[in-house]
Amino acid sequence: MTQEPLLSVKNLTVEYVTPRGNVRAVDNVSFEIGRGEVFGLAGESGSGKSTAAMAAMRLLQPPAIITGGEVLFEGQDILAMTDEELRFFRWKKIALVFQSAMNALNPVLTVGEQIADVLRTHEGMAPAPALERASELLQLVGIEPSRLKSFPHQLSGGMRQRVVIAIALALKPPLLFMDEPTTALDVVVQKEILQQIAELKDQLGFSILFITHDLSLMLEFCDKVGILYAGRLAEIAPAKQLFGDPQHPYTRGLMHSFPELHGSRHRMEGIPGSPPDMRQPPKGCRFHPRCKEAGPECELHLPRLVELGANHYGACVKVTPSQIPKNPQQKEYRS
Repeated sequence: MTQEPLLSVKNLTVEYVTPRGNVRAVDNVSFEIGRGEVFGLAGESGSGKSTAAMAAMRLLQPPAIITGGEVLFEGQDILAMTDEELRFFRWKKIALVFQSAMNALNPVLTVGEQIADVLRTHEGMAPAPALERASELLQLVGIEPSRLKSFPHQLSGGMRQRVVIAIALALKPPLLFMDEPTTALDVVVQKEILQQIAELKDQLGFSILFITHDLSLMLEFCDKVGILYAGRLAEIAPAKQLFGDPQHPYTRGLMHSFPELHGSRHRMEGIPGSPPDMRQPPKGCRFHPRCKEAGPECELHLPRLVELGANHYGACVKVTPSQIPKNPQQKEYRS
């Protein structure tokens, strides 16, 4: 019997209202996150990664509006929850680790007060037990309890990010959304943070939605990866499979945009052009103006995700299941 996913996003659509009309930033995006799984969303800046995550938690503010889709957590639709239900749901079921720890933390409160505030608000803890639990959470993420009385500006970038992770884990949620949690950190601290997140995931058993534009980092950390381009999913596959056999031209372009640490030297190739203006996206495939493999049919058809192999889905008219000997039958991706 197949286990139901912890989170199921189905045909999520988000638009921004502007004086010149609505801009669709997330367009019919669908994916699933299993229990204990790390699912990555990758893509260039402006591809819709953070918007999709914020929409799934109902954290978007006007002019952003959710115009379609479902976001099911353990079968319950988050988009249909009342404000009171959301107040109970957030942080207890899904917690968010923001990409800029300094901006996420209150500069005039100690880190101990900020962790304790979550516990007092959601668990009704008295001040003393809340601070004691805050001390335990700091130790959990590798920070000395003596730092409870420190203000954010007194901590290094890596320590501030660990504090944000401690706050997210305070209520033991089964799912974490991590929006570029290692941005602006040097590579050594970045590695330490990711190693600690992996250890905590194994220890506590939570799942992760991991958002980044760094595909090399994502392929190392995630179990499964979705590639977003101009608000639409271009490809979804297990991380190892995506690394060894990327099918979409955009995915291959991203793969060639970072150097390999081992093997022979070769010239890196970037993706020409820039992401499209979402006020007037290209007709047909949104990637075709930058794609070296594009043909006339790419300007006519907006491809949908179809099954290319076991757990491997792509949205490209140039790559059809008939080209994949192992799985010749076309199947749309849960949309």
